[in-house]
Amino acid sequence: MLDLKAVLLIAFVSLPVLALPTSSSSGPPGFNITSLTYAGNACPPGSTEFFVSNDRSAITGVFSDFFAETGPSVDPTLNNRSCQVSLNVHVPVGYRFSAANIAYNGLVDLGDEVVANFFATYSLEGRKASAYSPYTGPVSSGSGSHYRRTDEFDFDAQTTCGGDVVLYVEPSLKVDNTAIPSESALLTADTIDLNLFWRKC
Repeated sequence: MLDLKAVLLIAFVSLPVLALPTSSSSGPPGFNITSLTYAGNACPPGSTEFFVSNDRSAITGVFSDFFAETGPSVDPTLNNRSCQVSLNVHVPVGYRFSAANIAYNGLVDLGDEVVANFFATYSLEGRKASAYSPYTGPVSSGSGSHYRRTDEFDFDAQTTCGGDVVLYVEPSLKVDNTAIPSESALLTADTIDLNLFWRKC
């Protein structure tokens, strides 16, 4: 399995994790996920399921249609696809909220000189970040094509104290066989794990 930490293009805030000893990974009393929606050409209605952990510290999404593909007889509209996930939460008074990290699992299978890119953007109360993982073929099922990539955030990238906030997560997949049009490629995002984080104000 390929284990990648994505290249973070824009960090929320540079602050060491160890600077926050009062952190808590489980949902505090009064924390509530008010809604979770998704939209995009990679996640049509009914194609995605989300599950919340019992302690409300993590959310897992399972995609059934999130892939980008290219090849000699493949529909060209399938080479660039994305999905926006919107997580609406109520944060109780006395706490701040953030994502600790967001991880993805999927498959990458690339022909010679095919280029693939996993790009993700994030937004929380006006703070934005983006990250990417590039791949260049050949990458095949015989060389560990199942990947896990993780985008990590500094814990100070958090909301104001208490209130209703929205975390936007938008991963996108793109594959390009321009160098050798006869080659094929497949890049998938099968699951997403959102690990949540709180600390007292």
